Amino acid sequence: MPVKDRGMPKVRYALYPGGVISPNDGQSHYVGALALARLYGVPMNECIVCDPRAPWSPAHLYHEGLIKLRPKSNGDYRLPVPGAQSIAQTS
Repeated sequence: MPVKDRGMPKVRYALYPGGVISPNDGQSHYVGALALARLYGVPMNECIVCDPRAPWSPAHLYHEGLIKLRPKSNGDYRLPVPGAQSIAQTS
């Protein structure tokens, strides 16, 4: 019986890890890519990581059309509604 090719999962999200100021203690905290994916509840195999410290990274070339997810100081990590990406981009 032939094995079905399941292919690669579709990349849907661009993760932008970085710092965020906690409203609880006023301290800056770094939120890495894996933590960011967990906070938003998205699988890492559907993400690319765009490191703001490496704008020459190939991930920056392919982020157009993806849902952009960044750390948020308000703690609201609900996924944005399609067509309203600005929700995920605000801190």
